[in-house]
Amino acid sequence: MRLRVEPLLDGWSVQFRRGGKSTSQIRVLRAKRTGATELELSVLPEEDAPIGTYALVLVDASGKITNALSLEVDL
Repeated sequence: MRLRVEPLLDGWSVQFRRGGKSTSQIRVLRAKRTGATELELSVLPEEDAPIGTYALVLVDASGKITNALSLEVDL
C-alpha cells in the first residue's frame, strides 16, 4: 500500500488500532519511506484477525499520533 502523508520526522512508527487500542492482529511486514511525504507499507492480517475496521496511524518519537486511516478486513 502506498500512502501520501505529512512530512515525516525521524523516529516514526506505524501502528494498527482497533477500538482505540493498539493491536497486533495486523502486522507491518515492511514500512519504507519513499519520499518526504510518501510511505510504502506491506501489511498482513493474522489468521485470527476479526473481520471489521482497523485504524492505521503513524506515531512520531514524541508519541504524537496522525489522523487515522481506516482499513476494513473482510473475506
